[in-house]
Amino acid sequence: MLTSQLTEKHRLELEARGLDLGIAQRYGIRSHGEAIAFEYRINGEVYNTKHRYGKGNMPFAKPGIPLVLWNWDALKGDPSERQLIICEGEFDALACIQAGFLDSISVPNGAPSSGNEEGEARYKFLYKGEALHPEIDKFRKMILAVDGDEKGGYLREALAVRLGEDRCFWIEWPDGCKDANDVLKMHGARHLSEIIDNARRMFVDEVATLDDIPNPPEERAYHVGMPGIEKHLKFPRKGFVTVLGPYESGKSTLLRQIAYNMHIHHDWKVGITCFEESAKWRTVNAFRKIIISRPQATWSDKDIRDADNTIRKFLIFFQKKKRQLMTGARLVSRIEFAIKVYGLNMIMIDPFNEIDHNWDRAKSKTEYIGDFIMLLKDIADSYGVLIICCVHPPAMSMRTQNNKKHKIFTLSDAADSAHFGNKSDIGICAWKASSDGFTLLNIDKIKNRELLGTPTGVELKFEKDQERYRVNRTGWDVLFDDDEHGGSDE
Repeated sequence: MLTSQLTEKHRLELEARGLDLGIAQRYGIRSHGEAIAFEYRINGEVYNTKHRYGKGNMPFAKPGIPLVLWNWDALKGDPSERQLIICEGEFDALACIQAGFLDSISVPNGAPSSGNEEGEARYKFLYKGEALHPEIDKFRKMILAVDGDEKGGYLREALAVRLGEDRCFWIEWPDGCKDANDVLKMHGARHLSEIIDNARRMFVDEVATLDDIPNPPEERAYHVGMPGIEKHLKFPRKGFVTVLGPYESGKSTLLRQIAYNMHIHHDWKVGITCFEESAKWRTVNAFRKIIISRPQATWSDKDIRDADNTIRKFLIFFQKKKRQLMTGARLVSRIEFAIKVYGLNMIMIDPFNEIDHNWDRAKSKTEYIGDFIMLLKDIADSYGVLIICCVHPPAMSMRTQNNKKHKIFTLSDAADSAHFGNKSDIGICAWKASSDGFTLLNIDKIKNRELLGTPTGVELKFEKDQERYRVNRTGWDVLFDDDEHGGSDE
């Protein structure tokens, strides 16, 4: 018996989409004032209801409870000989159901507006605890019938890496159609069925044709929030960055400043290791200085509370257990967990040499580091995150520097391995020019110069009360100046 009801306005809207009114009502689509209501049912009972007033205005009736997949009950039963269709919206899932695919579901919150909206708030509905929900995990074939636009590409990537690319398939929609509902409306249920039946396996094989590879989302560049170097340094959404510098060179301070800037300007969430510094007292206090941007003596209790609330919003700490070492394998596991649960966009490993690197002695240390970097790059590529490694030059390089008036650090100075220079998408070297507050940067490597900028030298002035640097001047000449500090405050 149908208890759902649709107003004339909403019946006409659904019919314009090519949707069958009877099917829509059986699946809990009804009118709620000016909104179209989508019932989210579990075991036949209404768990929550989404009210669709218009694009971008689709609140849930119970906003405080965990999100679940729409048409959850489709997951029930033996998954043998079945394929799960995952859509970006309820209308698309209804279109697939109308085309005969009853195991069609929809994510509850659409696609992310960028590749950065990841983590618990967006994808927790896939999990039970830390593992995929068993009702989802039991399916051996999953078709990601998401939209064919850039946002849909972000969603497809995020779902595939969480569900497992080896069992995921993707769909290329016909010209003029963005999603399943468009195909139903313009070409009918039979054509939609044919398209779903011809879904392509996600690119996992070592040999593939061009048609086997789904188009990636458009590459974007994100400025680091430091006026003066916009033409020379931007960050990609995903990649591997090496920052090299001697101890006390200011590289950790610079990265903390960039981490905060990425949150302020791009709403990024950042994970930072605390192998050298206390997360509670030194690192947190350094971020307080950046956020408050006034001498510490002038801070009020409210200033500290507000700063700490900001830190809670964007920063996650990776810490070692007491009296235990952080192995490379353990750190990789924690990074993957934090990306999934907290939605990190950037991970800063500072310093790399504080990881307990255990490796098969049949390999050289250089070979091991090369393999470990490739593992980090694979995580960055799979999850769409940026991983930054801070490394030190070896002691011999430091002794050489002390014997030269001008030592220009490059990625070739990295301790233990040349792989940092060879495998990095971006490479930056930092060192102090003198004791008067100036720090020099050698933006040594930018792999994608057209998008991310061109290498150069940079002179930075440290503002102690604000725990941040400002760009004093740029150009290769700043690395070779005869002046003691390489420039002036002008």
